[in-house]
Amino acid sequence: MERWNYLPDRKRDRRWMSFAEALGKSCNSVFGRIGNELTQAQLDHYSRSFGFNTRIDFDTLLAPSSARIPEDKFQKSRTAAGFGAVTLSPIHAAALMSGLANSGLFPKPTLVERIVTPKSTLVFKKEPKVLDV
Repeated sequence: MERWNYLPDRKRDRRWMSFAEALGKSCNSVFGRIGNELTQAQLDHYSRSFGFNTRIDFDTLLAPSSARIPEDKFQKSRTAAGFGAVTLSPIHAAALMSGLANSGLFPKPTLVERIVTPKSTLVFKKEPKVLDV
């Protein structure tokens, strides 16, 4: 994301892609441009909806991922693309991708799914839960 490519430009823009393709290819300019179509309040709302700036229920204490939405249009664009004042833990990233793959249901991350003995006897199995983000 640079100052020369964060806004649409009819002279230079030659390609388009769907949101799904942009996600799969990690195309930052698409997300930056989407972010610029949203107000600061809307972008803040969506960041909270995806679990930013709140604690994620996890088996151990996990620092919350954060997203501070700036007013400056270029910086807001960078934030929408995941740059700037944004932090994302690996656990939160895994939960986000799982949620996108599961129609918006964010599974609660867990450290231990199950424990079995050497003879394959199930000793413990964690029941899957959905996060309330």
